[in-house]
Amino acid sequence: MSGEGKTILVATHDVNVLPQIASKAIIMSEGTVLAAGPPGELLSDGELMGRAGLQPPIITRFFSRVHEKGILNVEKPYPISIEDAEQKVVQALRRRMGEAMQRLR
Repeated sequence: MSGEGKTILVATHDVNVLPQIASKAIIMSEGTVLAAGPPGELLSDGELMGRAGLQPPIITRFFSRVHEKGILNVEKPYPISIEDAEQKVVQALRRRMGEAMQRLR
């Protein structure tokens, strides 16, 4: 609808659906705006989400944990959707393959 010059405002606590429906987001707590911007940047900020009393999307928490445990080096911002996750995994695996090839030379 933004191409038509229209805006739809949706209020939700469902952080897992937000990336599918919004190109911009505002994180609020007790009526105060804490941050505004692209959902990917906001939802992957664990500290911000904590201040708002929210948890990041499930996929974001998963990638944070995978990164912290050293299983896969995923660059921030962590994915907020399955599509983002697929791209991040491919990028991380390509980096890992490139590093392995360099060691073999």
